[in-house]
Amino acid sequence: MEVLKTHEIDCSEKDENGYYDWHYEYDLYEFSFGAIKLHARSYSDTPKEVSFFAYEKNGERSKYDNNLIEQREFLKALKYLKDLGIYDKYCFFNGAYPIVPLSIWAKIENT
Repeated sequence: MEVLKTHEIDCSEKDENGYYDWHYEYDLYEFSFGAIKLHARSYSDTPKEVSFFAYEKNGERSKYDNNLIEQREFLKALKYLKDLGIYDKYCFFNGAYPIVPLSIWAKIENT
């Protein structure tokens, strides 16, 4: 597994008073397993939470869905993040932000 982490800031222009209309700061993680890539984001204001938002296979990108949560690659990425200290809340985006089920945690120890 290869991991690429980048820090991003996405914000509006400052207004006349020096304030932003919107401001997002986050770390992006790309987990590469050959032809498979998982994409996750952790916002700076909630650093112990992460959301998996995309799955890529052979260059074709799609939203992350419930059918992918038990894949070996997801379990390895989840363990990597847990070992970094990002452990309070893990979600995957499929139109909502459901929390990763507790049944998955036991499988992490076997990755």
